[in-house]
Amino acid sequence: MMAMDTTIDPAAELAKAQSHLDHLIHLQQKADDDQADGANDTSHENDATANDEDVATSLYKRAIEAQDEIQFIKLQRDVINLVNDTVKNSQRDGAVNKGEAEVALSTAKDQCTSLGLVLIRHANHHGNNIKSRQLYAKLTSWYANLHKDARQMACNLFRSHLQKEAPEYPSSQQSSTVIAEAFSSSSAKQHQQQQQQSWSVVAKCLVELQIIYDAVQLVQSQPIDDNKHLLPQWRFDIVDELCRPIAERLRYHFLGEQSGLFTASASSPGGVESDKVSTMDRLPEWLFRYLREIMDNHGAHSVVIIEGVQPLIDAVVDSLLVRTQFLSEENDDIDSPDSGFSIRDVLMELKQMYYGHSSIYFLREVSRMARHALRANSFLNHPDMVGSECRDHSIALRGIEQLFLFDDLLKKKIESDQGDGLFGIDPILYPVRMTDTFLTPREDLLLWWMGDERDRAIVRLKKCAASTLSSCQPQTEEGSSPTNIANQQLCPPITDLFAALLYSSRSKANAFSDLRSQQMYVANVVAPLCSEYLELMHGEATLLRQRLLARDTTKSYSGSDEILLRMCWSGLV
Repeated sequence: MMAMDTTIDPAAELAKAQSHLDHLIHLQQKADDDQADGANDTSHENDATANDEDVATSLYKRAIEAQDEIQFIKLQRDVINLVNDTVKNSQRDGAVNKGEAEVALSTAKDQCTSLGLVLIRHANHHGNNIKSRQLYAKLTSWYANLHKDARQMACNLFRSHLQKEAPEYPSSQQSSTVIAEAFSSSSAKQHQQQQQQSWSVVAKCLVELQIIYDAVQLVQSQPIDDNKHLLPQWRFDIVDELCRPIAERLRYHFLGEQSGLFTASASSPGGVESDKVSTMDRLPEWLFRYLREIMDNHGAHSVVIIEGVQPLIDAVVDSLLVRTQFLSEENDDIDSPDSGFSIRDVLMELKQMYYGHSSIYFLREVSRMARHALRANSFLNHPDMVGSECRDHSIALRGIEQLFLFDDLLKKKIESDQGDGLFGIDPILYPVRMTDTFLTPREDLLLWWMGDERDRAIVRLKKCAASTLSSCQPQTEEGSSPTNIANQQLCPPITDLFAALLYSSRSKANAFSDLRSQQMYVANVVAPLCSEYLELMHGEATLLRQRLLARDTTKSYSGSDEILLRMCWSGLV
């Protein structure tokens, strides 16, 4: 902790500087009045007026300097008050047991919050005052060191509570419920209330440290505006800690790694036996199924994040808003027009930025874990999947299909949580798209997959046509197909199949984020599919026309007649 001169009387210095500023302003106004009175004097008087202008300019500069001095004294006053409060709690490093460690964390958090609020309030008060800039830089360095130590302490305590209170997380719904209840002390059961409240204190400290740190970065990096973006390296500490056990299990089950947090005794993912190696044949299926079960069936996303973390963040921000309101009532100058950044405005902006961030951030981290697991296993680069030595091309095709399904799962979760999807969400929080990572960058693989998509769709269409369209069936000696005409529907099955294939193709085309890949899919899959369908319909319509022209005009036909029925269907087509 840097040494501070506590012999200064902040109130007296502030009053003295304010009096000096008032005197300078008075002299400046007097010089301006003298300049106005002598506007029509002789050239000698004009020279005197010029001198008066120089005096006024000098007084104005001195007034600005005095204003900077006042802000510097205010900064000193806030620092002295902060140091006095710090001295009262200077024994925080003597903690040895868990209870004392949590008290030490609360003390360190309070120090970081108090110093952070000082930095926010005085973020642009320096002007040309070198002493003020130097002091502010030292305070920023002091805050960075305090925050680093307090953050590490909070993360360690949070991990300890997580392993003790919810050791099965994320493998069970019950463990997720325990975490959500711990973050909301009012819902804690009586016999667990003390432990859960202790965990809640640690979680709130971790969140508050994050909020104040982000607020300091916000005001120091750029001015307040409506186009604020998170920094690329931004992390959400509490969500990172909740993602850590998930990452450990993924390393064990899908990468063959072990760590101190997770050993071979852990439960297996999604019904996969722990002694069963994740082969390339079903790696994407098992990986995505495991993550889906964690998020949905085990409540890691729906319970822990939605019902636990997000309300906790909102509660901490609201408590900080109340605290800053109390401080503004104690210090009249805290949010005055010349006080720089309004702490309340900064916190309100952060609250808006944080809204829904925990959920989208969690989904982004889950998608990154999936990407890492697939890359580490050389997915779509393994000789067993692609290349001349590939033993079964269907392995790669099934894997690619799983990529689309997982992207669609995350998309639906975002739409369910956010309502407007990714609208208004900072781009750095977007989840990783599996198709954009593993499929679109490799044009040769993309074209090969699109060719298979086209061929499979056309084969299904032709197979359906062979059993339902007369034009695709062998003709009898009488010239009619053997299909039971009485069972024909007005809208035949091939039309329903084509609509389903077209809908599926549209969904996959929209799954690509870049326009070029969408255009390639339409050109290589959708267009040939539509062309094939039109060819089949043209052949059927031609056959119907021939039958209509060849019918015996001497006979009468009822309303359920074959040709009339098919004429209605042909008109529909």
